[in-house]
Amino acid sequence: MIDKKYPMYRHQFEMLPNFGYYELNAMILTSVIMIIGGCIQSTLTVSLLAFQMLVLRFVSNLEEIKFSF
Repeated sequence: MIDKKYPMYRHQFEMLPNFGYYELNAMILTSVIMIIGGCIQSTLTVSLLAFQMLVLRFVSNLEEIKFSF
């Protein structure tokens, strides 16, 4: 892969002690999609729960005002 894309830098890549490169394959793509999906699901869950708490607090405040008269 390095020979195809960066042939003039091959010697410099070989001198790196801890260098690894990965081609995009089905497992990496699946992992990335699952990570993005998990982040979206977590964000939606927390947002929904926060919104639900705000609505319940607002409704309970309205009931207190209604019954206080």
